[in-house]
Amino acid sequence: MDVVAYTRVSTRKQRLDVQREEIERFCRYKNLNIYRWYEDKGVSGVLHRPNWERCLNTAINNDNIAGVVVYDLTRAGRSTSELLTNIQRLRNANKMFISVKENIDTTTKEGRLLLNLLAAMAEFERETIKERMAAGREYAKKHGTKSGNPLHRPRRPIDWGEVRKLRRMGASWRFISRYVGMSVAQLIKRAREEAPDVYNIRAEGR
Repeated sequence: MDVVAYTRVSTRKQRLDVQREEIERFCRYKNLNIYRWYEDKGVSGVLHRPNWERCLNTAINNDNIAGVVVYDLTRAGRSTSELLTNIQRLRNANKMFISVKENIDTTTKEGRLLLNLLAAMAEFERETIKERMAAGREYAKKHGTKSGNPLHRPRRPIDWGEVRKLRRMGASWRFISRYVGMSVAQLIKRAREEAPDVYNIRAEGR
């Protein structure tokens, strides 16, 4: 089964060796043949990534390509919404998406469930941001600030039910922190304080 692989680093001084080695090791284990490599070097995640688009187009338009393999989810999207959009483009073309580091494979029911949870968390985060901004503006107006900016940022809420599901499925704290939008240390600290049962769940890649 042929796949295309993609790697990216933000600066030209960084090396792609680690990403390539991990992808190659994974593909050997899964009996996947890397048909073509695509890489963007010296390209930040917030800028246009020409070879990522070429990688997607090759997978979508070539009937002999089964899908795309990346080292981690940050290679496939600058934000959660963009990541999900790119993965959906592949799924609409009946192509698989694999992220080696997070062990996400859309050909498996576990991988599809993780992506669905990820989409739900992204939607929850968008609604939370809207509510927080509205609350901040209202607070600022009541306390007489001219700009309307909040004087104190409310503590970011976390959907511990979703985090609990992800931990039980084996998701690492690093994976969850990326989409909750806070550091691993801060997330674990909050888990200890607010959801000890979630903190005590032992998952692979903790």
